[in-house]
Amino acid sequence: MKDWRRILAIVFTLTTIGLTLILLYHYFTQTRSTIVYHYLSIETRGSGSVEIIFPKDLGRRISDDVFKIANGTRITLIIKASSGWELQSIKINGEGRTYPINTTTVRLPLTITKNTTVGVLFSKVPEFELKVIIEGEGIVEPAYAKVERGKTVDVVIRPAKDWFIESVRLDGEYLGAVDKLSIEMWNDRILEVKFHRWAYLNITLIGNGTCEVKGAELVDGIYRAPEGTNITVSIKCSSSLREEWYIHKILLDSEVLFELNRSQKVSERALSLSMTGHRKLVVELNR
Repeated sequence: MKDWRRILAIVFTLTTIGLTLILLYHYFTQTRSTIVYHYLSIETRGSGSVEIIFPKDLGRRISDDVFKIANGTRITLIIKASSGWELQSIKINGEGRTYPINTTTVRLPLTITKNTTVGVLFSKVPEFELKVIIEGEGIVEPAYAKVERGKTVDVVIRPAKDWFIESVRLDGEYLGAVDKLSIEMWNDRILEVKFHRWAYLNITLIGNGTCEVKGAELVDGIYRAPEGTNITVSIKCSSSLREEWYIHKILLDSEVLFELNRSQKVSERALSLSMTGHRKLVVELNR
């Protein structure tokens, strides 16, 4: 009797296990057979790439731009513009958004619940020109530039020998006499650089007196001023109880401007000179 009970118990246990395995098999096979897949299509215009990240067991690539993805799968799109390009817009099934300028990379999460088309539009970053207008003698580097929008152009300005930077204007705005500047290129721009020549005056004073110069600066013993400048040279002889000096002769570039008149001695004189080239003024004084 006990043996029969044992046999029945074993049979029951095996039957239960078998039924359980059958149910589990049907459950899993039925579940798998009911997975719904959708197609994801990628359409791009312009130059750039679209990378798609998804679980390997929930999708696969059908072709270069078409994927088969299980319903409800959350994927990630990594969209990158090529060099010199930027992302303009992304549309999902015809609806989407545009992006600010200079956007080059976007990471976009997306849940697939139906057949989906992702349209990506890349646009070429525009280029702008920097034109340089030079007056006078000197160098501006670069003398011309064409760069992508938003880039910076570093400019160096160097006058030629005996010249100086008189003015610098950017799009008509006066910047002073700068020799370096950085220009951001958000549109076409015009840089105007004006160089001016220096003129020099070398004064030789023979005797006891002074020469005061107005309108020019003294540099290394020589007066200089911009070409065409009018300056004033005031000559004054020394005078004391013991001796008195007079102007004997004044020469400008070897040309006599003044010579002593015996009937009237001159101890002071003012000259108005136009600065041009390299000039030489010689003042001779006598007692």
